[in-house]
Amino acid sequence: MKPVEQFAVEALNSAKTKGLRICRGGVVFEFDADKKPIACNGIGAMLLAANLDHLVTADGFKGDWPEQFCNAIEGATTAWMWRFIHGFDYGNALTFTFQKKKENSSKVTEEVIRDKVSAWAVKLSKQFREK
Repeated sequence: MKPVEQFAVEALNSAKTKGLRICRGGVVFEFDADKKPIACNGIGAMLLAANLDHLVTADGFKGDWPEQFCNAIEGATTAWMWRFIHGFDYGNALTFTFQKKKENSSKVTEEVIRDKVSAWAVKLSKQFREK
């Protein structure tokens, strides 16, 4: 397991231990009336574990939160983060189709590549989130 993936698992375990409900979707944190988080998604759990939860408040997002997230977590890139979000929050294991034309031939073949990060995040979401 890559460091960023290990961090995600540890962050989700920590959030659950602290009593936060793990959910999916575009809501990073769900707040109570006192603006304290009561639920989070995968990115929210990682923000909490990296002490970056101040970047996403009940009032909105700080503009450079993706960059700060990636700088704080070993192996995290914006590409990794968005692929994780597609899998964890939206349940989409991404696939990419490439068309290749062989040299000296008119034949075009297609190659389908399955994204490992989003597929792993789908499984992780099912493991941690509330039913």
